[in-house]
Formats: sequence, structure tokens, C-alpha cells
Amino acid sequence: NLSQSTNDVYPTALRIALMRSVRSLHDSCEELLSALQKKEKDFAGILKIGRTELQDAMPLSLGQEFGAWAEAVSRFRWRLSKAGEWIREVNISGTAVGTGINADRLYAAAVVPLLREITGEPLALSRNLVDATQNIDQIVELSGLVRTGAVSIKKICSDLRLLSSGPRSAIGELRLPKMQAGSSIMPGKVNPVICEAVEQVCLRVMSGDAVVGSAASESNLELPQFMPLVADSILENNELLASAMRSLAQHVAGIEPDLDMIRKHLDASSAVATLLSPLIGYEAASQIVKESAATGRGIRELIVEKKILAPDELERILTPEIFASAGIIRFDRRDT
Repeated sequence: NLSQSTNDVYPTALRIALMRSVRSLHDSCEELLSALQKKEKDFAGILKIGRTELQDAMPLSLGQEFGAWAEAVSRFRWRLSKAGEWIREVNISGTAVGTGINADRLYAAAVVPLLREITGEPLALSRNLVDATQNIDQIVELSGLVRTGAVSIKKICSDLRLLSSGPRSAIGELRLPKMQAGSSIMPGKVNPVICEAVEQVCLRVMSGDAVVGSAASESNLELPQFMPLVADSILENNELLASAMRSLAQHVAGIEPDLDMIRKHLDASSAVATLLSPLIGYEAASQIVKESAATGRGIRELIVEKKILAPDELERILTPEIFASAGIIRFDRRDT
């Protein structure tokens, strides 16, 4: 214990471990982001119905849907890239309460460069060792950052499960890789087990973050005495989430669209009438939607039957470039 105390050695060791775990999280984020961005590109030309509050809304491309998920993961990656700056300052040489009592005055100048060399981490000595010994708000902030990422990833997995649900009696627009038989009694049933597993990890991370915050808030005076619980929770959270993102990245790579189901849902929606309302008027569009609801006939079928648009004109509109873009459609039939 020469020039050292558990109160400065233990927190320093934790910060080194956290820097390494954050790097692993960042690498896993890269894998997941790459998988989502590839699907964004591959599915850019597939028009599908969008949904808000689980109800039919306006169309977007399947690529745009994957692109939105990719952006959320990209933000998580960016936050992780900055997180190392928050936790790289250590309190080694502060000894018991941060005053440096019983530590040689030359010790700090010698030990921090040596630790940088041994660990390969860009460690720095805290400017205020008393503060660094009694406060761990940077670690709490890191835990909250990881929780935020877990929320985004859970949302992605929930969306994937919804879009693959059925597949015949529900949405069924995506086909997830089949990982295992889903039932011992129902032949052919396959469950979205990877998404379910990742979501459970995310829930565990969210609850672990609550533990970190609660344990940190119990700190008294010159020492966060519940740091062992903080360390156990945050390191486990980081390890679990990194592993889950790697598994999800591999799973995303195998996702395929069900083009027939996507087209079926798009044709059955009122979105086409909504899009055409600036052209044909709101009342006419509303009548088409009401007739479709009353007769069970498709919006597209009624538009063609009533000669509002010819089939080839309608096909021109039903593209992501027109149907899933900003602005009001301006359609000149002379261009057809």
C-alpha cells in the first residue's frame, strides 16, 4: 500500500476497465450500423406502407425505415466515441480522501505515465483528486448513455418483430432468419428469438442503469462506498449489450422482404387516395376511401376503374422517388 489506498486504486482500475468495455461497445455498434446501412441501400426501391400508432399511415421505402434505425445506432456510436473523455481522468495518488496523504509527491508524476504505457489507454490525472475520489457522476453519465443506446436497440428489435409478425395472419412484411423451431406442438412455427433475446438484454441494461444511479446517489461525504455495485452493474451492462449488438448485426444481415405482402398492404391502404387528394380534391379522395371500406375493393382498383389515373400513370406515382418524398405531387399526364 505504499503511496496507495483502495480508495484511489480501485476507482482507477474501474475506469481502465470501463474504457476497454466502451471500446468493445463501439466496435459492436459499428457492426450493427454497417448491417443496417447495407439493408438501407438494398431496400431503397421497395415502397411500403408506414404506420403511426400501429395504424396505417403514409408510405415510405423499406430502405428509409432501415435508414432511420441506422441513424439511431449511429448516434449511439458517436456518443460512445466521446465517452472515453469523461472517464479517462483517474484519482491515483489521492489515497484515502484525495488529499494525497502518505503518497510521495513524485508518485503521481511517475505512476500515470506508467499506467498509460501498460494499458495503452490515454489516462490523465484528475485536476482535483478530492473531487475525483468522492464523485462518480461521469460514470453515472456513461451508464445513462448506454441505457439510451439500449432503448434505441430495443425499439429496433420490437419493430422487427412487428414487421415479421404472422407471417400470414399479421404484418409479415419482413422475413427474419429462422434460428430454431418455435414450437413443439405447432409445426412450422418459428419465433423471432434473436430479437427477443436482444430486447431482454436491453431491459436488463435499463434496470442496471437504475442500479448504478441509485448506488451512486448513496455516496456519503468523501467516498462512493457502493462503487463495487456500480462497477458490477455497469461492466455487466456494457458486456451484455456489446454481445447482443453483435448477434443482432448478424441477424439483420439475413433479413429479407416479403414483396407480395408489402404490396398487398400498400394496395389496401388509403395512402394512394391521400397522395392524390391535391390532384383530384379532398372530397373525391374521401369518397374513394369510403367506397373501398364499404365494398372491400382496393383503392388502386377504384382509381383505375373511375379513370382518375390510368394503370401506367398510377405505377409511375407508386415509386419511392415520388410516393415517399417531400412536397406535393405535380403530375403532368402529357409526360406519360
